[in-house]
Amino acid sequence: MKRSLGIYAINLDRSQERWQALAEAFSPLPYPLKRVPALDARLQPQAVLDIRGLSIVLPPAGLGYSMVRGREYLLVQEACFASHIVALRCFLSGGHELALILEDDAVPGPRTGPVLEALGGLDAPFDIVRLEAIRLSGSRPAVKVAALGAETLVRSLKPSSGSAAYVVTRRAAERLIAAAGRNLMPFDDYLANPSLHGCDVCYVSPLPIRQADAPSVIAESYERGRLRRQSGLVPFLRQAQVRGRLRLGLWAWALRGGGMPRNYRW
Repeated sequence: MKRSLGIYAINLDRSQERWQALAEAFSPLPYPLKRVPALDARLQPQAVLDIRGLSIVLPPAGLGYSMVRGREYLLVQEACFASHIVALRCFLSGGHELALILEDDAVPGPRTGPVLEALGGLDAPFDIVRLEAIRLSGSRPAVKVAALGAETLVRSLKPSSGSAAYVVTRRAAERLIAAAGRNLMPFDDYLANPSLHGCDVCYVSPLPIRQADAPSVIAESYERGRLRRQSGLVPFLRQAQVRGRLRLGLWAWALRGGGMPRNYRW
């Protein structure tokens, strides 16, 4: 029996044009679409911090250093993380069995509908299925999990940036919320690494949804080259240890079914 699915789209109140474009693009799909007001780092700084109990420790807008990247982690990045938590809570407050969580720059391709239909009726269990990722290359090493009609469900051996579109089960939403803690990292780093939250992370190959070409609100908010970085041997070794542990965890999750990796289209 097919599982019910709802679409939850994260959107800033001051970005109504993005919501209109997204609603026009996704409304033809046979699933209810709900707008989730994003937390605004500019207008609601304390509300952003309160979601995970964080604080500014590197004024004017730094919460500390990213445990994965070693760069200053900004309030605007935490606003994105916190908004995903809000969207997951919104999903859990309703009755749907699955949720498609969207950022407001998500653009569906022609295969989005068939992929969602296939996921709703999939017999193989899953926790999180990513339908979008930053395409740094044409293919990535991955292990096949299941067939999805013209697409393939895979576990990637390399983490992929991006969190503009992913399908999540109720169990996985609960785990993502419970395991978020106070670790400082962009939400897409958190989502991509199963050892951080204990959820199985799969991808659809090829990816049916992409991000719009327009700059994101986060990207427009700061210059990466101006972010403060931790210096010295100890922070360098600590970051290397974290990245190594996360990569080994990713490989362990990807290979646990015993399949052989090969390159899949991204």
